[in-house]
Amino acid sequence: MSERLLEVKNLSCSFEIERNFLRQNKNLQVLKDINFSLNKGVTLGIVGESGCGKSTLCRTILSLNKKDKGNIIWFDKDINDFTKNDFKTFRKRVQVIFQDPYGSLNPRMTIGNIISEPLEIYRKDISKDIKTLKVLEVMEKVGLSDLLYNRFPHELSGGQCQRVGIARSIINEPDVLICDEPVSSLDLSVQSQILTLLKELKINLNITMIFVSHDLAVVKSISDEVMVLNQGLIVENNTADNVFSNPQNEYTRKLISSVPRINAIE
Repeated sequence: MSERLLEVKNLSCSFEIERNFLRQNKNLQVLKDINFSLNKGVTLGIVGESGCGKSTLCRTILSLNKKDKGNIIWFDKDINDFTKNDFKTFRKRVQVIFQDPYGSLNPRMTIGNIISEPLEIYRKDISKDIKTLKVLEVMEKVGLSDLLYNRFPHELSGGQCQRVGIARSIINEPDVLICDEPVSSLDLSVQSQILTLLKELKINLNITMIFVSHDLAVVKSISDEVMVLNQGLIVENNTADNVFSNPQNEYTRKLISSVPRINAIE
């Protein structure tokens, strides 16, 4: 039986919407009683239309958004009970790949310094030379030439910048990668390359993933399990094969039928 890394129970989240001075502020419910678990080695695809709560769910798991209620349990410990050191360990072991490959990188830092940044935070015990070696090793793993070490983000393509973001996220050997729309801003050929890289890293580094996308073809190509969100509710949660071959919810069926290129990315 696979080890359970993460469990989310009855999670709800809302945001206050400011109104004009004549009307009271209003709460917008974004997530409603979310329940799911994530086992080691699994890629969980989270799919749904824009605004359905996908990214909010990821940010809430990372404690970047406040939740209204519910529990987020990491290795059998509720994050409500985390100490400062627990949170530091959690954020080392759960890393994020962002949607915008350029926007997620500091334009004033070299590629080498960007990738080594997590080492500066979490591995202060190792020497500068060892950090450099680790950066070069991880650059090779993600298909980046060492000639890019002293370059800046503006000198790289979008696909190369996303590889830099991936290298930064795996340099501390995390348990879980949260991939928040990591290929949505890339063209199709580069999307395919990045997806292939993520699949290889999952196998070679034994990484568990939460993969967020509005693109069903992308989710189908990489996921073991798929969770479908609609207006903050989970309407379907099953193996990828079952979701795409035998969807149970009408919303899921409509999503799948609306995508002509569902098998375009493999």
